[in-house]
Amino acid sequence: MDERKYGKIRRRRNELIFCSVTFGEYGHQYWYLADEDIFEPGDFVIIPVGEDRHEEIARIESIEYHVKEEAPYPFDKIKHILRKFDRKTDEGLLR
Repeated sequence: MDERKYGKIRRRRNELIFCSVTFGEYGHQYWYLADEDIFEPGDFVIIPVGEDRHEEIARIESIEYHVKEEAPYPFDKIKHILRKFDRKTDEGLLR
């Protein structure tokens, strides 16, 4: 039995998936929306950053479910996770 799935909080239909991500070991945490419930804390993901929305690698620290009105970050400013990190596809983003 997968312990990560067993203890996972279930999401209600009206709740959105908010992921707290960090850049680097001591980075500040930022909130991003996930379109699918496929991510786990510790996963590396590709996210858009800055006004130019360039792609960066980030690590998911935590996942929370909230209705839009209770979002942990202003909903009109939040960005979406683009995809899970894939070493072959995203090799150019490694530094």
